[in-house]
Amino acid sequence: MRAPEIVNITDCVFDVLGNHWFAISLKGSRGYVLARELAPPKASDPEAGYKLLRHSLLALEGPESLTPAAEAVNYYQRVFPASPHVDELRWLFAETTRKLGEHSDRRQALLRRAEEAYKKIAEGNGEFADRARRALAQLRSETAGPRASPSRDTFALTVEGGSLSSARTGAAAGPVHTLTLISQTPLFVRVTEPVEISPKTRFQGEIEEDIRVNDQVAVPKGSVCRLEAVEVPGKAARDAGVTTVTLRLTAVVVEGQAYRVSAGAVGIEPPNSSTPPAQAHSRVARLSAGTRLVFRLVAPLLVPRS
Repeated sequence: MRAPEIVNITDCVFDVLGNHWFAISLKGSRGYVLARELAPPKASDPEAGYKLLRHSLLALEGPESLTPAAEAVNYYQRVFPASPHVDELRWLFAETTRKLGEHSDRRQALLRRAEEAYKKIAEGNGEFADRARRALAQLRSETAGPRASPSRDTFALTVEGGSLSSARTGAAAGPVHTLTLISQTPLFVRVTEPVEISPKTRFQGEIEEDIRVNDQVAVPKGSVCRLEAVEVPGKAARDAGVTTVTLRLTAVVVEGQAYRVSAGAVGIEPPNSSTPPAQAHSRVARLSAGTRLVFRLVAPLLVPRS
């Protein structure tokens, strides 16, 4: 596909590696394209457009994508001003801008852009306006200098949001609070030992990267994960001795405490250009040590941390 070409986006899916894909049609042909390879879509329908634009915003990987993303969000707001999704899309754009700024040589410029985006959301009312005001306060405190020492009193606090980022050193122990990993947060899991796969097989893996919420580690790298193989309904596999299964992440252990996880099941084989990524189930008898799997939460995961 050559740029610029106009394509019809018909659906959005994830593959087992956590990549974002668009199902597209172009000149009578159908296939799948990585979401980051297309400009953020400008919607013609409020619900379908919201779904596709949200998928695109979550897939942004570089600062050069922010200008077309801002144009797409502004277009959606202008065309569908009464949509209940406007503030969420604006929030996702602000959050993505901030995240990209934290790891860019254009850090200051991008953080200023994120601040302006938060300000516009904070002028309104509702859930995302409240989030934007909290994000502004945190952003300003981070850029103003060292924070005051935390109180020694124990208190309860729910922090919303979840992302994967590199660990930071020097984090001091603080009061007990609850970190909330929101739905769609990816959990990267590594299989630690070879395992024979069959329905109802239970085995363990480990979290491959720190999972952080607002710069605090919610689930540390190396945390034990509990997994289970589940048989896929349908026709039996053609190869003798091989069963078609998906894998489920059922729990993660943090500081000796197991927490039940609600995450989407995944297959093992990545998609090709003609197989829908979300439907690429593999039929294997064995997983090797080091196999990398990506699960996405379908319900929030609350982890008390100190």
